Amino acid sequence: SYQAVVRRAGSDERFLAVFEDTRSAVVDIMAANLGFSELPAGLRLLFRGWIAMVEECIMHWLDDKPVPREELVEFLRRAALTMLPDALTLGAPRA
Repeated sequence: SYQAVVRRAGSDERFLAVFEDTRSAVVDIMAANLGFSELPAGLRLLFRGWIAMVEECIMHWLDDKPVPREELVEFLRRAALTMLPDALTLGAPRA
């Protein structure tokens, strides 16, 4: 079901609404788990971009499983952690 929504999101306004609601809900869950009631702009960008990368990697992985699942999960975890410091500075006032 999720694969259908992700792949067809742009072709139907209803799919697009479900897709956007799902993405927003995942961002909100991530923010809450990290203790944020309101996300800074840079973190919101990071979370949405990382989720898009995760979705695309998983959709591709489901087709032919080119790497072991554990390696993919670790890669995605490291990618998020690598981007986090820069995301925290996005939109910050410059001295």
